[in-house]
Amino acid sequence: MKKIWQWIKNHKKLILIILLGCGALYWFTKDDGNVQKDYIKGQAFIGDISKTISVTGEVLPKSLLSVNPETEGKIKKLYVQMGDFVEKDQLILELDSKTQQNEFNNVQSQFNLLKKQKKVRELHFNLASKKLRQTKELFKRKGVSKQVLEQAEENFANAKLALEETQASILQNANKLDTAKKHLDNTFVKAPQAGYVVSLPVNIGQFVRSSTLLAQITNLDEMQIRMKISENDIAQIKVGMPLQYHLFHNNQKQYKAVIDEIDPAHTLLSQGNYEQGMDMGSRAIYFYAKTFVDNKDRHLRLGMTTQTTLFLEEKKDLLLVPLIAVHMEDKPYVEVLDEQNNIKRVFVTLGSSDHKNIEVLKGLSKGQEVVISLAEKGAYEHLNRKRGFKDE
Repeated sequence: MKKIWQWIKNHKKLILIILLGCGALYWFTKDDGNVQKDYIKGQAFIGDISKTISVTGEVLPKSLLSVNPETEGKIKKLYVQMGDFVEKDQLILELDSKTQQNEFNNVQSQFNLLKKQKKVRELHFNLASKKLRQTKELFKRKGVSKQVLEQAEENFANAKLALEETQASILQNANKLDTAKKHLDNTFVKAPQAGYVVSLPVNIGQFVRSSTLLAQITNLDEMQIRMKISENDIAQIKVGMPLQYHLFHNNQKQYKAVIDEIDPAHTLLSQGNYEQGMDMGSRAIYFYAKTFVDNKDRHLRLGMTTQTTLFLEEKKDLLLVPLIAVHMEDKPYVEVLDEQNNIKRVFVTLGSSDHKNIEVLKGLSKGQEVVISLAEKGAYEHLNRKRGFKDE
C-alpha cells in the first residue's frame, strides 16, 4: 500500500492530466437530450429511364475516292490545293506528256500511211476485179487462152489479199492509236467526282506510277462517325437505335442521330487485318457501328473524336425513386416515415433502372417520401456549443 501511495505521490501531474482528459471527453461527448434524429429523404416522382452505353467515335468521310494516275510520268503542273472544292472532270494536275505525245505521233503517222496504202490497194483490187470480169467474158468467146484467165484470177486474188491485209493493219493500228490517245489524255488527271480535296500528297517534278496516290476527294456535306463497340455490348446494338454525341472541345452541344450500319465482322476482319488461324484469345474484340451525319454546317472535321451515348432502352413517364433508397432482403423494399417519425418498411415491385433511379411498378405513389439515409440532426451543433462555437 505504501508503494502505491508513493507512486501516486511521485506521479501527481500525470494523474491530473489523465483525469482532466477524461472529464473533457465526457463533457464534449455526453448527450444533453438535444440531439434529434433526422433523415435524408427522397421522393417518388414521374420521370424517364434511359439505359445507355458510352463509346468513342471517329469522324470519317462517308465516301472517300482515291485518285491514281493511269499512266506514268513526272508531275508538270498542279491545278488544285488542299481543301479546294472540285467539280466532276475538273483538272487536278498535269503530267509531262513528251513520251506519250511521241508515242501518239508515231502511231498516228503509221495509221495515216496505212490509210494511203489502203487507197492504192483498193485501186489495184478494183482494176484486178474489172480485168478478171473482162477476161472471163473473152474466155467464154475463146478470145483468150486458159493461161491468161488463170493469170487474171491470180492477180485478183493477190490484190484482194493485199487489201485485206491493209484493212487488218488499219484496224490494229486504230486500236493502237486509241491506246496512245488514252495515254496522252491520261497525262491530264481529272476529278472523278465532285467534292473537296482532302489529301494531295504529291509535288511538282515528282515521278508517279499507277500505284501512286495523287489525291483523295470526299463530300464533306455528309460524314460518318464510326464507333467501336465491345464484344459484350454488340448484341444489344441495332440499326435505327438512337444515339447522341458531342465533340470533345464542346461537351455542351449535343447532336442526335441513329445507327445506320453495323459491320457483320469484327474490326480486324473489317479492316483486312485478319488471317485465318490467328490467335484471338488475348485480343479485345470490337465491332464497328456507323452513323451518317449531315455536316452542311461543318461542325465535323475529318479525324475528330466524339463521345457518343447509345440509348439501349428509353421509357418515359415512369414512377421513379432514387436507386440508393431501395434495399433488398428477400424482397425489395423502401423505408418511409410514419406519423411518429418512425421508420416503416414498404415492399415494392421494381422495373427498369438507369443506375441512378429505378422504376416502381407497385407499392408507392407519386410524391410519397422515402428515406435515403439517417442523419443526426443537432449533433454537430451540440458539439460546437461544447467547444464554445456559436451557430451561424
